[in-house]
Amino acid sequence: MIKINNNMINGVRFYSEKTKYLEITINGMRESGHSFRWDINQDKKLLAYIPNAASGIVSVIDIAAEKVVNTIKVGEEASHGIEITPDGKHLYTGDFQNGLVKIYDLTKNEFVKTLKVNSTAHGIDMSPDGKYILIASGSKSEVAVIDTKKQEIITVIKEGIGESPSHIDFDPAGNFAILTNLESNDVSVISIPGFEVTARISVGNGPNEGRIAPDGQFAYTANWESNSISVIDLRSFEVVDEINVGEGTHGVIVSPDSKKIWTANRKTNNVAVIDAETRQLERYIAAGEYTNHLEFTPDGNKVVVTNARDNEVIIIDTETYQITARIKVDEEPHEITFISVEEWLVKR
Repeated sequence: MIKINNNMINGVRFYSEKTKYLEITINGMRESGHSFRWDINQDKKLLAYIPNAASGIVSVIDIAAEKVVNTIKVGEEASHGIEITPDGKHLYTGDFQNGLVKIYDLTKNEFVKTLKVNSTAHGIDMSPDGKYILIASGSKSEVAVIDTKKQEIITVIKEGIGESPSHIDFDPAGNFAILTNLESNDVSVISIPGFEVTARISVGNGPNEGRIAPDGQFAYTANWESNSISVIDLRSFEVVDEINVGEGTHGVIVSPDSKKIWTANRKTNNVAVIDAETRQLERYIAAGEYTNHLEFTPDGNKVVVTNARDNEVIIIDTETYQITARIKVDEEPHEITFISVEEWLVKR
């Protein structure tokens, strides 16, 4: 029996969650070398955390088991955004109308801190390095910035923020963020970590959510009132195309390879899939009533979609485009964030 301790070596673990196998090679045995290999099943579970706005509850879904495994009460009305820090320790969620951002310790299963913003707390989005959480008000023209290490609000951005700031996304390098301003029909570009608005870009009517492609070349805004996607070239920060999608285009995501754009269309109750290169609509997928937000799983094999009026989450296979599961959650589910955890943590 060979026993291996996962000790730190030069600040790095001997093996990580990405390690697929361990291999030992013994040379000089009967004048030859012998290799022994063990595949590793680290028994991870992928969990989705989804805020249900109307009930103030976060639903936790085991993606493989296709069921709700836990719920967390946040407040009167949950914020529409939600994030988990890269180390998997802290969940950032919120009480929307009361303007409270709540920090939940996932290792202790308890709230550890509450931060008060100056207005409502609508969008909750995190920089790629996990250092900052930006809170889009949804009502006042301001964005609060939280330092995740200090767990404190370090600044509030007001200059250059449009009307009804809604959701935020970051470029892959973490140098800037885009903020959709729902009622002023534009996008604010925010420098990181300067936290200043460096540009305002007019887009379609009612931009609710914006996403930057993983390759960093283009950004796409879901325009709720003009039923379209605005395409922003991030080299010039100009709109270069407008794609008609479906009525009430509310949520948008981009595939990990940057080749597909998916949207959630509230009024037509469906998901649209668009070819990012040709910018042509490929297909519609019937989803559910008031199709709201959507997100790729980390491996890109599935898309998780929330249906706000059906109070459900659906899972779509990205190869077959078939719905593989429908999972009941609480009232009015919105955005989705993921965490991969060990089996013992789920059962604790």
